[in-house]
Amino acid sequence: MKDKIIYVKKIKYGYIGMNKDAAKAHGIPYHHPENVIEIKKGLSKTVRKHTEEHEEFERHAMHEWHERYHTGHNKALKSEAVINRFPQKNTNRKLKALGFKK
Repeated sequence: MKDKIIYVKKIKYGYIGMNKDAAKAHGIPYHHPENVIEIKKGLSKTVRKHTEEHEEFERHAMHEWHERYHTGHNKALKSEAVINRFPQKNTNRKLKALGFKK
């Protein structure tokens, strides 16, 4: 199921993005279904795009691959580095080298 993104004024503890699994790991109440991602309003277009991608990847890692929060979060950070450094070209190979499952 595709993630639904909603934009909110504020996310607890100053986060700019949050998904249900990350909220649970941090002990933060989250009142949306598991496929809903919160993104803070007012971010620049670039930051908003990167945050959306990060939260989607992180949620997928935790929900589909059954990763713990820190593992999913770190894989999301690594994927951002790979995608930004190697746009489209060799991305799958680089992700595999970092230990991502296909």
